[in-house]
Amino acid sequence: MALATEIPGYKDLIHDISSIYDSARGSSQIEVNENIIRAYWDIGRRIVEVEQENQERAGYGSGLIQRLSEDLNTRYNRGFSKSSLKYMRKFYFEYRKGHICGQLSWSHYKALMSVRDKEQRKRLEQLAIEEKMSNPVLQRTIRIEAPSARAAGDKLKMRAGRLYVYKVIIQRLGTWKKSVFNLDLGFGVIVAMPGAQPDKARSGDIVESKKRGRGYRLETVQRENAKFR
Repeated sequence: MALATEIPGYKDLIHDISSIYDSARGSSQIEVNENIIRAYWDIGRRIVEVEQENQERAGYGSGLIQRLSEDLNTRYNRGFSKSSLKYMRKFYFEYRKGHICGQLSWSHYKALMSVRDKEQRKRLEQLAIEEKMSNPVLQRTIRIEAPSARAAGDKLKMRAGRLYVYKVIIQRLGTWKKSVFNLDLGFGVIVAMPGAQPDKARSGDIVESKKRGRGYRLETVQRENAKFR
């Protein structure tokens, strides 16, 4: 595979990304958050431009992100992991620069990008702005409102050999007075379970289907953020 330094435009790309990032970091304290987010959008744009210019070169894509991560982290020590660069690239595709809101952080936007439905994402973004949500609150809201969304690393974990263990996802509807109880079965499979809510289960809890008499009952075995036993 050709080295990223052999890709036409790579040196200009490194120079442009550094200029964009340095300019954003040099902003006043009040403007720095919004300018950094806009800088990430511009960095994503430049990455895509170089990709499109070299799309006929087989195998260059992963090499480009890897080399960018190495070179930029050498220069700035942190902030440019491969996953971060991929988020910036996705940010360019998913948002228009003029629609970026300085009231939200980069962590907010990464969480919002996990919502595939654009109308739902726009509504959640507006809700986050109006309610001045912290990023953890926004992530929790996304898990409730858009249970099919998956942030990086947000996967159901269970011990090997432990069967009939599921993750609870409670989706609020409309005015939040009604809700739908869902179970995450793993592998991206989510099923609605009307009327099957176990004892005071909350969204994010882990439940287990246990035989009780002639039937089965869902029992909470792990509260959200608690250690699994």
